[in-house]
Amino acid sequence: MDDRKIEALLTTIKTGSFSKAAEKLNCTQSAVTQMMNTFEDELGFRVLKRSHNGVRLTEAGELIYPHIIECYESMLRLRHNADRISSGKSVPLRIGAFSSISNTVLGPAILEYQEKNPDIGIQLTIATKELQNWLLNGEIDMVIGDVDIIKGFRWHSLIKDPYYAVFPTENLPEGMTEITVDELLQYPIIMPTLNDLNKYFSQAGHILDIACDDDTTVLNFVSMGLGVTALPNLSLWQLPKGVSILPITPEVTRTIGYALPSTPRKEALDFAKFIQENVRDHGPMLKRVNLTAVAE
Repeated sequence: MDDRKIEALLTTIKTGSFSKAAEKLNCTQSAVTQMMNTFEDELGFRVLKRSHNGVRLTEAGELIYPHIIECYESMLRLRHNADRISSGKSVPLRIGAFSSISNTVLGPAILEYQEKNPDIGIQLTIATKELQNWLLNGEIDMVIGDVDIIKGFRWHSLIKDPYYAVFPTENLPEGMTEITVDELLQYPIIMPTLNDLNKYFSQAGHILDIACDDDTTVLNFVSMGLGVTALPNLSLWQLPKGVSILPITPEVTRTIGYALPSTPRKEALDFAKFIQENVRDHGPMLKRVNLTAVAE
């Protein structure tokens, strides 16, 4: 059993098709089929169920699927770290995070951590939708993000991040100090991707759907008067001119935390413990953003 077969299996499961998996892997469909047949022969039972509707895991496949992911993660980390060590490079702690988190709580946390651990290098990558695959493929060692994005890993909650309504200042209702979601829907809505309020926004009469996960772009559109929106507190650390915010009632929040692979590196566990203690002790990281720790 080798990592190429495991990669082919995971790609087949993700795409639901041998032909689509072959396209992703830059090989022929017969090669993928042959690898899967050999893989199943080595295990001694069927992992995949083939049908006219595509390919999916058998009951036995479902049982071993977590172990397959764990094995693949370990192989990728071994290959990556071996390459770095053989070239004389140290292996940094690779963290993936949302831009809203890296721009606020994470930067100061990394600074404080490295002051205490100067020998630990840190490589920070900013993304959203890609983070889950990067963690799965061993390209990063941990993710700090939204629970709704990072599913299926070792998840630990850190803080609740409340949403705020975002208005062009000139259109802010006079005397209003808070707003409900129903009241917000009366305005033209700018609907960003990966937003917890989009299930409500889709009911608005006038929608500008932004295929973009860049909060700065959304805020700039609001400042231009194209509509209103709602964004979490951590995304509002630097408001453009002409933009104002209102609390939403009842409060809507997202949960921020960190996710680790099934077999995390010691450095990732150490950093995870550090940021958890910062939150629970209401230390510098938490005070800078005025958030409340999640009760566990």
